[in-house]
Amino acid sequence: SNFFTHKYGIKFFIVLRGIVEPVLVLIARFYPILKYPVELYGFVFGFVAFAYWISMDAITVKFTDNKARGSQQSFIYGAMWLSVIIAPFIGGLIIKNFSYPVLFFSSLVLILSGGIISLFMDMDMKINKKFNFFPKLNSKLSKHMVLVFIRGFGFPYIGWLFTLIVYEFVKDEFIVGTFGLILGILSLIATFVSGKLVDKVNRKWLMSIMFFGMSLSFVILGLGFNSSILYVLMCLAHFFHQFISVPLNTIFFNEIEKLDIVTLVSERMMAFSLGGAISLFFMLILDYKTIFLILGPLTLTALFYTKEL
Repeated sequence: SNFFTHKYGIKFFIVLRGIVEPVLVLIARFYPILKYPVELYGFVFGFVAFAYWISMDAITVKFTDNKARGSQQSFIYGAMWLSVIIAPFIGGLIIKNFSYPVLFFSSLVLILSGGIISLFMDMDMKINKKFNFFPKLNSKLSKHMVLVFIRGFGFPYIGWLFTLIVYEFVKDEFIVGTFGLILGILSLIATFVSGKLVDKVNRKWLMSIMFFGMSLSFVILGLGFNSSILYVLMCLAHFFHQFISVPLNTIFFNEIEKLDIVTLVSERMMAFSLGGAISLFFMLILDYKTIFLILGPLTLTALFYTKEL
C-alpha cells in the first residue's frame, strides 16, 4: 500500500476501496456457490481497509487545523463509529422487511457511491518519492512509532478478538451482538470526549492515564481471566485503547504537517500493522491469559515513550 500510494497518490486507495468493497460484498453473497478460500477473502479485505486508512490519515492532516485538530478528528471518527452502531439496526430492518439480497444490494450501492464521490474530491498532496519498507526508528518521530507499535500489538484483541472470547464463554449470538454494540458506543464516547479534551489539556498526560489504565486492565484480565468481571475489563481496555487514538494522532499530525506527510503516515501504519502481526503470531502459540499478561507490561512501557514525545 505504501508503494502504490507513492506511485498513484493518496486518492488511489479511497477510490479503490469504493470499487473493491462492492465486489467483495457480491462475492460474500455467493460464497455458498463459489466456496472460495476465506483466508484469501480476508487478506484482500484487510489490505484494502488498512491501505484506505493511510489515505484517510493523510487527508485528515491536510484538512484539519492544528489548533482544533482534536475536536475536528472527533467529528470525523465519531461519524464513523455512529455508523458502526446504527448499521446493524438498519441491516436488521432491511432483512426483516425485505430480504438478504436487498441488504447486499443496498450495501453495494452505498459503498460504490462513496467511491464515486471520492473521484471528485480535491486530494492533491505533494509526495516525496521516498519509499521505505519499514518505519525508520532513528528519526525524531521514532518514539511515536514505538507507541503506535504498542497500540497495534493490542489491536487484534481490542478490534475483534474480544467478541470471539465472549462467544466462547456464552455461545449466544444475541449476547455477542449486544457486547459489540456496547463496544461501539464506548468507542463513540471515547472519541468525542478525547477530541474535546485534547485541544484543552495536556495530551501527554491524557495518553499516560489511558495507557496505564489499559495496561492495568490487561494485567487483571490475565490474572483473573475466568472471573465475573471479564466483560467489564474488556470494555475498559477497549475504551482506553480507543481514547488514545485522537491525542496520539494529534501529536503526530502536528509534527508532520509540514513534512513528507504520505511517507510518514505510511510508515506509521507499518508500525501499527507490525505490532498487530506479531500479536497474531503469539495467538497461534499462546493462550489468552498468557498474552494478556504480556500485553500488560508491554503497554506500560508506553508511559516512558509518551513522556519523551
